[in-house]
Amino acid sequence: LNFYVSIKNLGYASNIENLTAELSTIDENITITDGQWTTAGINSLETEEAQFEISIGAEAQSGDTAIFTIHFSAADGYELSQDYEVILGSPFMIFYDNAENGTGNWDTGLGWGTSDEKSSEGEFSFSDSPYANYADMAENQFTLLSGIDLSGMNNAFLKYDARWNLEAHFDEAQVSLITDDLFEWQIEEGIHTTGGTGIGVQELGEPVYNGFRDLAWFQEKISLTDYLAGGFKVRFSLNSDEALNEEGFYVDEAQVLCYSEELQPPIINQVIGNSVNTSDTGPFPVSVIAGDAQGITDVALSFSINGGVYISVTMEISELMNFYGELPVMSYGDEV
Repeated sequence: LNFYVSIKNLGYASNIENLTAELSTIDENITITDGQWTTAGINSLETEEAQFEISIGAEAQSGDTAIFTIHFSAADGYELSQDYEVILGSPFMIFYDNAENGTGNWDTGLGWGTSDEKSSEGEFSFSDSPYANYADMAENQFTLLSGIDLSGMNNAFLKYDARWNLEAHFDEAQVSLITDDLFEWQIEEGIHTTGGTGIGVQELGEPVYNGFRDLAWFQEKISLTDYLAGGFKVRFSLNSDEALNEEGFYVDEAQVLCYSEELQPPIINQVIGNSVNTSDTGPFPVSVIAGDAQGITDVALSFSINGGVYISVTMEISELMNFYGELPVMSYGDEV
């Protein structure tokens, strides 16, 4: 198997020359067959892709985490060793909501909704207070209506994009999970949460989203290993005190990614195409998010124009689980 690593020179003023990267691991299920990569140099702020070769033993399970170490060295004496966690196997998506189809999957609490002021992808995102600042003494929750079943999964993650503008150290946003056999919501720690301050509505040490992080979207990732026995629900909440209200919390591209050794049917999470009626004649782009436990390699787009014979076109993969194709140019009045 090819193992790729993107390497970026973060220096603003200097290039790096004669860079070598050596890959190693202590994982007994992984053998490194080609673990050295070299380049003549990487210019300032530019990126190159290093390629290694590995093999994975039969005992490895989909969803297992392997730890690799890459040692970097350069002609000027630069040395760095960095560890990387890599999840083995092909993830597949069993839940996806990007806010483009409204809030039908959710209990919107005291005013959660969609907003086109900011979005990670597409036109909309979810917001606790669309087009306004949140209220005083808010306890506003956004709760998934139907549970997500993780039975038979070896590993799983909740992922979403978020950004927020909250009264620093006093107000908070949180993400919580619950299962059928738990009696209360469990507040979860993410990559971008911090410990609560103990003032305002923040409980000391509890994972919270705090302060101002509204210049860009941040990709959040929550481990679901404690919820693999069955179903769970997710809830986002915004809590505030009696003063200084800000813009609030935004969520987009909510998804659950799973790993399993069991055969799983392909799951199509979203198809994006043109509207039913259009004055355009094409070509019309169509994108699909699809996956299964074994890793989908081919997706076909089939279509018929004006009731004719179905034509099948192989869609191209643009990134993991994302496939892209086109409907051809047509005449006015054609139906597909």
